[in-house]
Amino acid sequence: MIYIVVALGIEAKFFIGYFNMKRNNKFKKFQIFEGEKARLVITGVGMFKSTIATTYFLNNYEIEDDDILINFGLCGALDREKYEIGDVIIGHKITNSVTGKNWYPDMLLDSELTETTITTFPKVLESNSQLYGGVIDMESAGVYEAGAMYFDNHQINIIKVISDFCDGKVENSEKILLDKSPKIAEYLEKRSEIKFYKQKEKLENREYVRKIIEKMRLSTTMLIEFLELLNYYELQGKNIENLLKEYENIEVTDKREGKKIYNEIKIKIIG
Repeated sequence: MIYIVVALGIEAKFFIGYFNMKRNNKFKKFQIFEGEKARLVITGVGMFKSTIATTYFLNNYEIEDDDILINFGLCGALDREKYEIGDVIIGHKITNSVTGKNWYPDMLLDSELTETTITTFPKVLESNSQLYGGVIDMESAGVYEAGAMYFDNHQINIIKVISDFCDGKVENSEKILLDKSPKIAEYLEKRSEIKFYKQKEKLENREYVRKIIEKMRLSTTMLIEFLELLNYYELQGKNIENLLKEYENIEVTDKREGKKIYNEIKIKIIG
């Protein structure tokens, strides 16, 4: 299931139609729409509203391991050389400007979306003096903080479309959304096909993976991290068996040696 959080009705319009969602009128506090593949809530503008609405929304459902949470909407940018109106970006770092707290979503899907930092402010900025790069909005951090109670980092993505340069001059936002929403829908379809936990179970059942794991003598925590790294590597279309081939005859006498090998493989996967 795809859970979509937006602030405004114009941000929701395309997705309600695309995923054939209907409003569920049993929910009175916020507008919630449901379909076979997706569910959506309209939160209203602002970090506080987005936190409350996301919590209310998700608390009504049983979230499954391979469900995903998407926050979509408009945002502002400062760097006119780096960005253009209508650019679609995805946050690899989400920052709450009030608390300074950061979140780092895992990117399981390679895409054409521009990765950047998204900083969330509680109100519209009166000047550009508080901007330090990336883009800004008023909801992302609120959605992420609430969503993190129900989803892991690899299940959450924040996707925005640049509508202005923080100068009070907003372009035709409805047209921008109409033009860019199909690209987002394509991303959501591909992302929803990635079954992270089912894939991880398959890895554990492969003999060559199981043999390496037995030899490395990893702690439970490191074992989970190791399987996640292998899963990430394969989801990028790379061959795990070739990666592990040089380690098939290793002899590990203690956990310290196993940790050394783990770190070598980790560097090969993520650099």
